[in-house]
Amino acid sequence: MPVANASQHLQALKLAGMVAACGRGPYWLMSLDAVAALRKRGLKARRLANGLPEWRAAGLPVER
Repeated sequence: MPVANASQHLQALKLAGMVAACGRGPYWLMSLDAVAALRKRGLKARRLANGLPEWRAAGLPVER
């Protein structure tokens, strides 16, 4: 979800346990901002080293 929408979904994100932020190209820096904002709200968050396509290609789980 876009960073701007994250605050609307805080309760669901808290239930997720760990939130992974990712971005590619010019959006890479936004993923760093997203992690900082989520952590500030008390959530566990990490930035993915690669993007979502690489995550899926590795067979890792994705929830919607």
